Amino acid sequence: MNEFDELDPLTEENEEYQMLIDVTEEFPKQNVGSAMQKSGKATIIVVRKHLLKEGLKIAELDARIPEKGEMNLLFILKAGIPAKLDYSLDEVDKVLKVTNTAVTKAASEPIRSKFEELRKLNRNLRFAVVVLSERLSFEHPINIGDTGKVFTLVARKKRSYKLYLKETVMEMQKDGGLRKPKENGWDDLKEYLIRGK
Repeated sequence: MNEFDELDPLTEENEEYQMLIDVTEEFPKQNVGSAMQKSGKATIIVVRKHLLKEGLKIAELDARIPEKGEMNLLFILKAGIPAKLDYSLDEVDKVLKVTNTAVTKAASEPIRSKFEELRKLNRNLRFAVVVLSERLSFEHPINIGDTGKVFTLVARKKRSYKLYLKETVMEMQKDGGLRKPKENGWDDLKEYLIRGK
C-alpha cells in the first residue's frame, strides 16, 4: 500500500469535490488564454467563492496593490476595510496565490520572490499558495521557503490534462483517483485563514 492509498477517498459530498465540479462549470465562461490559463482563472474564481462562504473578507478579483501587487493574487483584507479597487499593504492581512495544479519548479520561484518582496514592505503579512489538486508524486512540488504555507486541497493519483472537464473529474472520483490530503488540505487552509493556525 502506498501513501496515496492511505488517504480517504474524495466523495461527492466533500466540498473539495464540489470545487472541482465548479471549476468545470466556470471554465467555459473564460474567453481568454490557453486551456491552462482558463483553468487557472476558473480555479481562482471558485476558491474565492468557497472562501467567501467561510465569512472571509476577500478583495475583488481585479483588486490590486499598486505598490507591488501584480500577479493574480487574492487579498484577504483586514476587518473594517471598505471594498475598492486599490489597497495598500497595510489594509491586507493575507496574500494568496491560487493555482489549479502545482506549478513547475521554475514557476514557483516568481511566487516566492513576490511574497518576499511584499513581506519586505509589510512584515505582518501572511502568505499561502493554494493548489486545487496535485499528485503526491509530483516531481516539482511548489517551494516558497519559509515565506508562507502551501495547501493542496485534493490529492490525485495520476496526471490529468483535462481536469477542467466534468466527465474527467467524475470519472477520477468514481475510480478512487481523488483523495483528501491528511495535512495542509481544505480544512487546514480555513484554519490558517480564519484563525491564523
